[in-house]
Amino acid sequence: LKHDVVYHSGTVRFSALVAMRCDYVFIYVNVQNGVHYAIANVTISMNAYLHAPRQGHIAFGDTVDSMWVSWVSGSSDQPMVMFGTAPGHYTQFLLGTQVTYTNDSLCHYPATSYAQNWFRDPGYISHVLLTGLKSHTRYYYVYGSPVSGFSDERSFVSRPYTYNELELVKFLAYADMGSSYSPAGVGTASLSMLDVANGYDHFLLHFGDIR
Repeated sequence: LKHDVVYHSGTVRFSALVAMRCDYVFIYVNVQNGVHYAIANVTISMNAYLHAPRQGHIAFGDTVDSMWVSWVSGSSDQPMVMFGTAPGHYTQFLLGTQVTYTNDSLCHYPATSYAQNWFRDPGYISHVLLTGLKSHTRYYYVYGSPVSGFSDERSFVSRPYTYNELELVKFLAYADMGSSYSPAGVGTASLSMLDVANGYDHFLLHFGDIR
């Protein structure tokens, strides 16, 4: 008995894959009578180095001349920030600390379960405190380690020792990005970036519930 078989081709594009220090595996399945049968799979390797420093954040320190720099990476190397007042010219460096946690640190199942949508290895969370910053000065910096590499250059403007140095202070404040499902807080983040581009960039107050 011979059946005519019609073959079809197509393309599926997966965009915005987040680099989570792992590869992605996609499985093509055929469903028969409610049962899923895997018929092909492909592994997508991330272009980003697994130990690369990512997700950089800055925050004011307790003193007017300080700034925290924090990031996440897959490396347990001693964290370092190199910085200076000219692009690409780093005259100072400071070392910091790092922390991580395991599923045993969490309360109970399902948060303690290793799974795509439950517990995943968080990597190492690094913190470096920059001190002795000049008043109201733009600093250029990179973060990471000499062993695993550094981030792209970023910059920030340090706090003025007194706000009498500024005619106007403009800042942005928000909380609760509004959704736990994709695309989660992308809309809120995009609108916030527009406000920053419009000059509300002296500092940001975020009151939690980041997604």
